Parts: sequence; structure tokens; C-alpha cells
Amino acid sequence: MKKFDNFPAHIKLFVEDDVITEFHAFSLKDYKEKLYDIIEGKELYYTFIDTYAVQGNRYNQMLEEVESFLVASKKTWVKRKTIKVEKITNE
Repeated sequence: MKKFDNFPAHIKLFVEDDVITEFHAFSLKDYKEKLYDIIEGKELYYTFIDTYAVQGNRYNQMLEEVESFLVASKKTWVKRKTIKVEKITNE
């Protein structure tokens, strides 16, 4: 899968084919920070998540996959989040 880097973007977060929330991200770092806040706020642990960027206008929208992943347990998630945020910050 190619890396999505078309920011700013309007993002839709799906869990089991249902849109859980939408948000606007200005950069990859902003996207990750908002995504992690949503995962922790809604406690989406042990959940498979798909995120898509909305392309087009409000009448003709296409979704471009940003990423899909399984959220681990809360303990593991906190460890991985710390590593991922440090990596993005250093890039």
C-alpha cells in the first residue's frame, strides 16, 4: 500500500463499516495526534480501524484509504503510540 500524504484532508474513521467520526487534518502529524485522541477518548481498543480521506465535492465523493490497522490493548497501545509519535516528530 502506498503511503497517503495528500494533506490537508478531511478524514472519516470507520469501525466495522460504520463511520465513527470525521475530522480535518492539516498534516500527517496532525492526523496522527487527532486519531490517537479519538482512539483513547472512545476507548477503541481491540478494534479494527479504517481511515479514509474524502476526495471530491459533497455530491460526488470518493474515499481514498489512508490506513487500516488493529488497535491493541490499552497497555500495548500506549507503548506503540509513544514510539510512533516520537518517530513522526523526528521526521
